[in-house]
Amino acid sequence: MAQDAKICGDRKIRGEIAAPIMSKNSGCGIVSPVRVTSVDDVALSTPALIDCTTAKALKAWVKKSAKPAFKRKGKLAQLQVVASYSCRTRNNKPGAKMSEHSLGHAIDIAGFTLKNGEHVSVLNDWGKGKYRKPLKRVHANACGIFGTVLGPNSDVYHRDHFHFDTARYRSGPYCR
Repeated sequence: MAQDAKICGDRKIRGEIAAPIMSKNSGCGIVSPVRVTSVDDVALSTPALIDCTTAKALKAWVKKSAKPAFKRKGKLAQLQVVASYSCRTRNNKPGAKMSEHSLGHAIDIAGFTLKNGEHVSVLNDWGKGKYRKPLKRVHANACGIFGTVLGPNSDVYHRDHFHFDTARYRSGPYCR
């Protein structure tokens, strides 16, 4: 399959279908993985290995929140992806529950590149500067699109990026 083809039944999600990932470790793997290179015409800095549910949530968030939030500031060109599929525990802590990353249900975004060349960093721009408000807006608006939304105010492990995953809870989305 072409590397920049329509995937997940959506012409605005581009990338390629990947081979199923079966791990010897229980709690890891993706039955139908995709390697996403762009969503809604916004490139990913590195292809994200995720499932289609997560790819569709990412596209919805980019379309409904990320693109509008940066529209006046220089228009969104790229998401700085720092993690997608990884067979590991939450926060890489021994004995912890398995991370949603281990199922291809999660993506971590550390920043954004705008079409004017400016870079927006979760670590450096979250608390100050002209990108503080757009960052807080895209973080807040991810809640509900994703089942779990974590950012700099959640814990030390997420001080430099947004963690989005598609886990669903009876009590509703978990957003910090």
